[in-house]
Amino acid sequence: VPIQDTKTMTKTIVHLMQGDVPGLVQDAIELGFLPEDVDKSSLTPVLQKVFDSAQLAVTDQVKKELQFKAIQGRRKQFWAVSFDLNKIFYTYPFLVPDYFALITRAMIVLEGIAVTGDPDF
Repeated sequence: VPIQDTKTMTKTIVHLMQGDVPGLVQDAIELGFLPEDVDKSSLTPVLQKVFDSAQLAVTDQVKKELQFKAIQGRRKQFWAVSFDLNKIFYTYPFLVPDYFALITRAMIVLEGIAVTGDPDF
């Protein structure tokens, strides 16, 4: 992974923790997930809405001092966010840089090896 991309990935984690969606969009451009000419003015509010809804769901749980008591609740929330993001990924020109695809493939292979060795992994 190029050193500049490593630095950008670090910024991405910070932007994610801060809820800085415009920063995340810029990071995606710098990492090659989005072309430089993407319409940031239309993409940013759409992503912000998804981010806010996911944050509100967690915040509501925390405010009520509730924790998810079943995996089903977590899965439902994950699938809702995933569904919204998938719509965005098909609407905007998201790309996967080559080395990210290779890293992802390697991780899937390693997970497969781990699950083979320990089914409870």
